[in-house]
Amino acid sequence: MNWMAPFVFALRESQMATALIAPSNSMSNVSSDSEHNIQVHEIELCVLDRALEHQAMILEEARLIITVLSELMAKLKKLFLFSCALFL
Repeated sequence: MNWMAPFVFALRESQMATALIAPSNSMSNVSSDSEHNIQVHEIELCVLDRALEHQAMILEEARLIITVLSELMAKLKKLFLFSCALFL
């Protein structure tokens, strides 16, 4: 479900979350028994652009975290090897 997070953020920002499903009066040629089977979405492309921006920010944060953790692990490894050498 994490892959959906950028899109949820973008929808919330755009105030379009309530406009995802068209009102039933726009489906005048569909019987009332079948209306629940039809999904009509009207999302602007700017919402998709914003979702992609959120996705890029999330990926950049993940890369930064991985870089910091990698550097920390390298320092801990050096410290461990140094402390082991002291006891030999």
